[in-house]
Amino acid sequence: MALAAACNDDGAESPSATATVTVSISPTSQPTGGRLIVTPIPNVCAPNPQPVPAGLAPDDFGFKEVERPRSGDTVRSPLQVEGRANPFEGAYSITIFDGAGRVLATGNFNKNNLILAFSTSVTFQVASIQPACIWVHERSGLDGSPVSVLQIPVLLAP
Repeated sequence: MALAAACNDDGAESPSATATVTVSISPTSQPTGGRLIVTPIPNVCAPNPQPVPAGLAPDDFGFKEVERPRSGDTVRSPLQVEGRANPFEGAYSITIFDGAGRVLATGNFNKNNLILAFSTSVTFQVASIQPACIWVHERSGLDGSPVSVLQIPVLLAP
C-alpha cells in the first residue's frame, strides 16, 4: 500500500491519497489497463494414490523434493526435472499426465543414492498449451504401481 501526504503552509496536513497494488505473477498473467489479470492454472492432478509420507528426512527412503519444475511453471519438451531424492534402490519414475488423466510420457530412472541430487529429462509432445500433472514417484516392489508420489501441476507448451 502506498500512502502520500502533504503539508499546507500553515502546517496542517492536507487530505491523503492511498493506493493499493496487488501483484500476482503466474505464467498466464496479462497486464490490462494498469491492472494485472491472473488466470489461475487449473490443477488437473487426480487424487494422489500414494502421497510421499510426511516428515521424511533426506536419509529416509522415499524422501524427495523437486526444485524444477515448480507448481504452475510452463514447461517445454524435453521436460527437465531436478531435485533431491532417496528412492529405494535408486529407482524412480517420472510420468506426465494430460488434463484428462491420460499418460503423455513416462520414464524410469536409476540414481546413485550416495548422492541426493538428481536431474533427468522426459520428452513429450503437445500441439497447444495445456494443463498437465507431473508425477515424480517410485514403483512398488510388489506390483510396479506408483508409490511415494509427488504431484506437480504445470502447463505444457509446444
